[in-house]
Amino acid sequence: MTMALHAGAHHGAPPSSPQVLLPLPGFKVAMPRHAVAKVYEDVLAHWGLSAEKLAHRVKELALPGSYRRLLQRPLHLEWSILQYSDPTAPLAPTDLTRMRSQPDPLGDPEGTRTAVRLEFTLPPSTYATMCLRELTKQSSELGHQLSLNERAAPLAAAGAGGPEAGAMDATSVGQDARAGKDAGNEEDGGQL
Repeated sequence: MTMALHAGAHHGAPPSSPQVLLPLPGFKVAMPRHAVAKVYEDVLAHWGLSAEKLAHRVKELALPGSYRRLLQRPLHLEWSILQYSDPTAPLAPTDLTRMRSQPDPLGDPEGTRTAVRLEFTLPPSTYATMCLRELTKQSSELGHQLSLNERAAPLAAAGAGGPEAGAMDATSVGQDARAGKDAGNEEDGGQL
């Protein structure tokens, strides 16, 4: 159950970042009672809307609103580090391979490239791409992602590539995860 409290209405210690909720505007949402409320009002007004106008007599057009966490930790986080050489080889299980009870891909222990395989669960309206962006410290902006694809295309076309190919694939996540492997694989997965 989610219960919204206004800033300053808490008792005892202030809430931690994962406890902070932000409203998605709607007619049933308690909006902030501080400077952030003005931002919400201005954005709605820009589009000719207000919280009251989001209540529509046609149920399908009514927007009651909701709340989303400012920060959300992934649930059931598991990770593993794999070595591989062939950039086209599968490194993660699929729903089909799991339905067929096939073993998870293990990579190539002698491979020249390093991959980090992550498995986690996120609640509704949270996005795996944002989780990966925070873990890899890479931009999720389209132009950046396209440039990564362009850099990787010659390596994929060349097949397995050589040792220099692995250097481009090793991200700070893989290196950090390898260094902290003893502390890894924890359920809470750290703060995102």
